Amino acid sequence: VPEAETYAMMLAGLGLVGFMISRRRGSL
Repeated sequence: VPEAETYAMMLAGLGLVGFMISRRRGSL
């Protein structure tokens, strides 16, 4: 079982990437 911190960091990274992609698509 992955540690809470590692899991949180992974979710934060994926969320940040998705947010950047959505912003990039929105601006275009």
